Amino acid sequence: MIVERRTLVVKTGKEQEVIELIKAGIEANTIFTGAYRIYLPDIGPFNVVAVEWEHESLEKMQLAWETWRANIATPEFWEEWVALTEPGGRREVWQLAAQR
Repeated sequence: MIVERRTLVVKTGKEQEVIELIKAGIEANTIFTGAYRIYLPDIGPFNVVAVEWEHESLEKMQLAWETWRANIATPEFWEEWVALTEPGGRREVWQLAAQR
């Protein structure tokens, strides 16, 4: 299993709007069927949202992103995204080594 984690920089007070936009984008991508989690910080850092997606493989992760990018609604998503977020953030891709 692959876990992809993105930490996104959000404009002050826009966290809930970003969460709703992310959820809508994930739900609209029917090729992505894995689990996902969206996090808000409890104790620092501020103005960030973290998202984790579970993928079966790197190939499935790439296919999910390619499918999402090809979606006709993507330009509208980016307009809203730019209005709610700041440049920066971080992307990590992890391979599951053990679990309980």
